[in-house]
Amino acid sequence: MIKSHHKLFWILLFAAIQILIVILHISKQSLWVKISYTTQKYEHQLANIAQQKKIVLHQLYELKNPKEIKKYAQEHLGMQSIKMGTLKRISSHGTYS
Repeated sequence: MIKSHHKLFWILLFAAIQILIVILHISKQSLWVKISYTTQKYEHQLANIAQQKKIVLHQLYELKNPKEIKKYAQEHLGMQSIKMGTLKRISSHGTYS
């Protein structure tokens, strides 16, 4: 009788360990899927940010263009080109034309 209880204990212990291993394996797979999804999401965000960076850099280079600066100054700020004949030199002693 003691041997049958002892044998039953080991069988139940073995079955419990097997069930625990299955549960841990399923949990590991679930965690792996979750991490993979998160990684893909961050990679997608990184690609979007890299694309936005390219667009902003292109806009920056366009805005640094002297022609674009002149166009913006004339259209938005109401500035006009200065003719060289209208300029006067100023010195510490007075003005020269």
